[in-house]
Amino acid sequence: MEINHISKIKESDPLRVYTTRIVRRHFLRKFCDSDHPVLNIETDLISMAKSKLQEYIISMLTPILPEFRTTIDKYVKDLASEKTMHLDLDDEDKMEIISLIMGENFEDLIPIIH
Repeated sequence: MEINHISKIKESDPLRVYTTRIVRRHFLRKFCDSDHPVLNIETDLISMAKSKLQEYIISMLTPILPEFRTTIDKYVKDLASEKTMHLDLDDEDKMEIISLIMGENFEDLIPIIH
């Protein structure tokens, strides 16, 4: 049953919104100074999207098994890479963004519940 819920998360709107925000942040960093207001706004939007995704994950997965953390991490990286490839950038810039995304850890999307 949990496998079905995991696959639903992979196709969910909260996951898509979160990954789109992650890709957008990396895209904006290429063109904006680090103190640019749009980056601060994007950081806030990422935080909100992360909270929404966490709520969705918790509602879908009970109990939360440790292996789900790596699965969700992989889903985010795969979807973010796919979205990055659709950006209107040179291939070199796309690969740089994908490399940055692959270096991030998204396992904290599933909070530890005691």
